[in-house]
Amino acid sequence: MLPDKIRSLTSVMLIRVYLGNYYGVPPNKLKIVRENGKKPYVFFEDEDKCTIHFNISHDNEIVVIAISKFIIGVDVMKLELPNRNKNENHISKFFSNMRNVFSESEWNYIDDDISKFMEYWTIKESFVKCVGVGLYIEPSRLLIKEDFCLNDICSRKIYMDNVLQVSKQSVIISFITLLIFSY
Repeated sequence: MLPDKIRSLTSVMLIRVYLGNYYGVPPNKLKIVRENGKKPYVFFEDEDKCTIHFNISHDNEIVVIAISKFIIGVDVMKLELPNRNKNENHISKFFSNMRNVFSESEWNYIDDDISKFMEYWTIKESFVKCVGVGLYIEPSRLLIKEDFCLNDICSRKIYMDNVLQVSKQSVIISFITLLIFSY
């Protein structure tokens, strides 16, 4: 497992190289700003130049960057318990400790399956990262509905453009992009 500092440095370097190429600015000259624990962004004096949004996630040896013309959130998790201890008692304890993260209907879907837990966790995490508030919103306040309808979001002037999940090699990645508009 890579140390967290190396994963963080790798993701920042990837963002700097890509956005530096996109904007025609040397990567070390890009000004990436993060204010009050909110989502980082590229700062230019000319606000019209800020046309790209990005988000970063990492877990173990995996680093994911997401770049979009719309606000975006991404989360990646290995499909295993966080402390990598897989005995049955620990799995039960893990789910017990996380009871307050999901609603009863979400737990009915999860049904003590770690891959379903991580699927829902990454969706919630990518959403709060997309809107730029991190986990200042209690995850239990975000309800994933099986009969989800775009009208649920459109009525609030937020349009969820995409929820993409990639599940490969015991890893799940969730991406969410939002278009925010006014009438």
